[in-house]
Amino acid sequence: VAEAAPPRARRIQELFGLCDRGGDGRLTVLEMRVFGELTGFDGNAQEWTEEYEALCAEHSVDPAIGIGLSLFEQLVNDESDTGQHCSDAELRQMIDKLESERPAVRAAGGEVAPGAPQSETSAAAPAAAEEGSAPRARLISEVFERCDKDLDGRLTVLEMRVFAEQTGFDGNDGDWAEEFAVLCSEHGVVASAGVGPELFARLVDDESDVGQYCSDEELKEMLATFAKKDRPSVTAASEQVGEQRPQVGRSVYEGSVMAIQAMLHGVSEDLIRLALEENGGDPDRAFEA
Repeated sequence: VAEAAPPRARRIQELFGLCDRGGDGRLTVLEMRVFGELTGFDGNAQEWTEEYEALCAEHSVDPAIGIGLSLFEQLVNDESDTGQHCSDAELRQMIDKLESERPAVRAAGGEVAPGAPQSETSAAAPAAAEEGSAPRARLISEVFERCDKDLDGRLTVLEMRVFAEQTGFDGNDGDWAEEFAVLCSEHGVVASAGVGPELFARLVDDESDVGQYCSDEELKEMLATFAKKDRPSVTAASEQVGEQRPQVGRSVYEGSVMAIQAMLHGVSEDLIRLALEENGGDPDRAFEA
């Protein structure tokens, strides 16, 4: 029978697991920052990125791959000036803090305490819980697709700004370019390549200070805003039809009929004319009807 790891080693492994939110056995710049802040780091995103990259370079680690458990243990046990030594008491405090911040996970037959290991909670979660998460995943996917104007599966600096403005960003082009570059650097993404759907979903689900969390209601509001912006005014469309098809005797009314026909395939002209008459010739109200 294999011997159990010593208490200190177990605590380090537990702390590593709590920081490893992606569950891939590596700490990215963002995940390692969780530990950095617990040990006193209070700088901004750019300062942390620089510190993280220097740490990786010092230990011959690719920043895009991240820090593994072995190096993490080495850092936490290193009492030199270049280490990140933590006492057993400090490790316990960090674990308690991170566990208290984790949301409770509902399992079959009741509630699982916050901070329960992922392997236990995932095995216990019922199929219904998985189905419950599907609508949110679809909302996130739809928002991503709305922002992805060129449909290449990546959000460029300009496309990502569409999302950022929906979440409160109101700076200028230079401000956003700088913020986008930092975001990409934090996640090991080449800025020119853009943000993919996986990273976008992680950002929208991340409730920490460095995330871009959006509730389901906020996501729905974004989609409604996008739909409103995408849908042209029927009045404007009708006037455009009138301009594009100048004929003697053509009125805005006739232009409205053509515009609505173009936007509602399969609807008869007679039905459109009836809707216009019933709504006082207002094309927008007729379109809604």
